[in-house]
Amino acid sequence: MSFSGPAGPLKDILLSSTLEFGKGKVETLLLGIGMDFEIPGTNFFQLNLLRRFPLHSPRSETYQLTPVWSVPLGSKWTFDGFIDWQLNSDGGRARNWHFNPQLKYDIGQRFGLAKQQLLIGVEYSLWHNKYGIRDTPGFRTDQDAASFIVKSHF
Repeated sequence: MSFSGPAGPLKDILLSSTLEFGKGKVETLLLGIGMDFEIPGTNFFQLNLLRRFPLHSPRSETYQLTPVWSVPLGSKWTFDGFIDWQLNSDGGRARNWHFNPQLKYDIGQRFGLAKQQLLIGVEYSLWHNKYGIRDTPGFRTDQDAASFIVKSHF
């Protein structure tokens, strides 16, 4: 479904889904809507509103709001990332959010590669009440980590 004209910056409305899985019984199905916006000065801006359905603990259903963005900074730099914000659930999980921005430099252009084909940069991950487990002085669940990125598109 696409919108133009009177819808303003709203470019598209989509059905959105994700399946999260890991070790043990931690599978969660996310279903909802995604919206693409046309915002001047950005490569893209998306907003997803999802309902979280844990497959092994149905009493802990909740909602998640996820904005995703990419902003060019000149011809070789990009600032992008996402925020996952989960609301409280009936199952006793704590409200949590994960902020994950990246700053990348397009080094591939220096070697004659196509734009955005080889990137280097840094990523910062700030996750409050990771996995919905409340952070306490005796059991730290908040995450604060920086990483170096080498990313290739081929």
